[in-house]
Amino acid sequence: MDSRNMSATVGEAASRTSDATGRAAQRAHEAIDQVSSAVQNTAERVSAKSDEWMQRGDEMMQQLRSTVRERPVMAIAVAAAVGFILSRLTR
Repeated sequence: MDSRNMSATVGEAASRTSDATGRAAQRAHEAIDQVSSAVQNTAERVSAKSDEWMQRGDEMMQQLRSTVRERPVMAIAVAAAVGFILSRLTR
């Protein structure tokens, strides 16, 4: 093989390597974009659920406060019973 053929062969190999590297990089970018999109969608859904749970917790707290104001004796009795049960369970 003379130097011209060797140079052409090296140039062709370099071109093929460059093309393959470009395709691999393109596929990697596409995969990263898909993962990024999936993560962003999941984060948005988790955030929405978190807001929903916080609102539900606030509503339950308001309902509990209302019940305690309407029936304070019952609230104290329930609290005492729960305390008694917990003290028995932790022994």
